[in-house]
Amino acid sequence: MESKENLTKKALKAGSFYIVVQFIVRGLSFLVTPIYTRLLTTEQYGIVKIFESWLLIMVPIVTLGLFRSVEVAKYDYRERFNEYVSSIVKLGLILCIGFSVICLVAKDFVCKILDFTPWMLYIMLVYIFAEFAIMAFQRREKQMMRYKNTVIFTSVFVPISIFVSVALLIYGNKNGATDEMLFYRIGGYYIPYVLAGIFIAIVVMLQGKSNTLVEDWKYGLKFSIPLIAELVSIQIMNQIDKIMIQKMVGDSQAGIYSLATTISYIIWIIEDSVWGAWQPWLYEKLDRNEESDINKPWNMMMHLFGIISIGLVAIAPEIILILGGTNYKAAVYLIAPLVVSTLFRFYSYSFSAVQNYQKKTKFVAIATVIVMMFNVVANYVGIKIWGYVAAAYATTFSYFVLIIVLAIFEKKVTRKIIMPFRKTILIALAYFGVCELFILTYNLHFTIRYVLIIIVLLAFFFINRKSLFALLKMLKKKEKNSRVEDV
Repeated sequence: MESKENLTKKALKAGSFYIVVQFIVRGLSFLVTPIYTRLLTTEQYGIVKIFESWLLIMVPIVTLGLFRSVEVAKYDYRERFNEYVSSIVKLGLILCIGFSVICLVAKDFVCKILDFTPWMLYIMLVYIFAEFAIMAFQRREKQMMRYKNTVIFTSVFVPISIFVSVALLIYGNKNGATDEMLFYRIGGYYIPYVLAGIFIAIVVMLQGKSNTLVEDWKYGLKFSIPLIAELVSIQIMNQIDKIMIQKMVGDSQAGIYSLATTISYIIWIIEDSVWGAWQPWLYEKLDRNEESDINKPWNMMMHLFGIISIGLVAIAPEIILILGGTNYKAAVYLIAPLVVSTLFRFYSYSFSAVQNYQKKTKFVAIATVIVMMFNVVANYVGIKIWGYVAAAYATTFSYFVLIIVLAIFEKKVTRKIIMPFRKTILIALAYFGVCELFILTYNLHFTIRYVLIIIVLLAFFFINRKSLFALLKMLKKKEKNSRVEDV
């Protein structure tokens, strides 16, 4: 068995590289937002974002969330891990073919329900399988702390998809192809991505020729089926606000709201990248019964992302102006609740991860379904009474409730609190309050806001100086030890 020090060192080295590359590549998607918002109308931008919302909801539904089983299969399959992932991708292909046949038979009905054109439906159907294969592949590589292949894929194919979509939009704008702009944006991005995903699927299926397909499928379904409710509920919570705004208010308001969610995507890029590197290390610690090593670094991560959230909220007016221009200025008052909701979602990961590791997925499913239903009702009532701004606060409050419910279930599952519940709640409330206070500074001169940011940062480093110095000392010690080993 790998030593504790070597495990941490390996996770730190591989995870850090993964985080940096993921941040750069995903940041590219964010950086082209000003191009999208200026070449598309607010209505077209809203339609694109609603299309993306449906994709995120449909992937876990159609594939039964089987990609999630990869995260724990490593510890049960060991040497047969590649064969297992190959089996799961094959089952995903069967599910996607079956779903596609149903949708094509009832094409008109499906397009009417989703507000899709036929070509949007076709892209969605092939995308579901491609994305499923990519997610299974990336989870396999991350669990093995082998980030090279997934980094290569992300850093090559995502920029290609972005480049194609932007090039087509510029071409359409110059030639006055107003009616084709939606296809240029959606088709230009997703068609290259789908081709890359199909290539990954073929590679993964060929890498593991399993003779135990039925056994592998039973294992995956047993783990994943209870999680379907969680996966779908989380995606509904993430996307239903935009869909309901489109249905209840209009495409233009959905576009404005979507830009605000895109800005909250800044912190999500970092959070998701960090979590992708953190989770394999967390599972290894749980596997070794070394839970005492988890709390301190997790507390620092909670504070770190809280500070990033405050900084993002503080400069929201400037970000809106750069990314969307004056047509999207109403989005500025949506930034604080949406950024905080993303922060709360990240905090909730720690409690669900522990339960998923112990294969107690039904508790996670119950918690997310309860909160999802609450979120839908809160969104509907809020939009009806206060307008679409209320949807942002409904989402924030729903994720706060999710933290509480998941923490309660974690104690029920483990008979103890592995992740710090009370501290998490206090930290969450504190950062929500500070972010809301920064909204009051939007009418002040931008220099005052930046001075306040500096004050908050200095206060953060002063309060957490001991933990930061301890972390630096630990890293220096590891660096020194690694040099000795090299000698």
